[in-house]
Amino acid sequence: MSPLLLPLIAMQFTSEVRWDLADFGMASMLLFTLGATIEVARRLSRRPLVRAGMIGPVVAVVALVWAEAAVGVF
Repeated sequence: MSPLLLPLIAMQFTSEVRWDLADFGMASMLLFTLGATIEVARRLSRRPLVRAGMIGPVVAVVALVWAEAAVGVF
């Protein structure tokens, strides 16, 4: 199940979740970037520690951008 279906379904049942097209677009871009980065890291290195070193910072940046976009943490 796509993670983007969760807010779409939640919007049908509550008024607390209010996403518009821009929100879905931003979430799509973040998830695509994360998935593409993981795929590139898998192809570039066979060593798990190097993969983690490539993927870890990207996961952290995606989490920070998502938190900032969601509630304005920074």
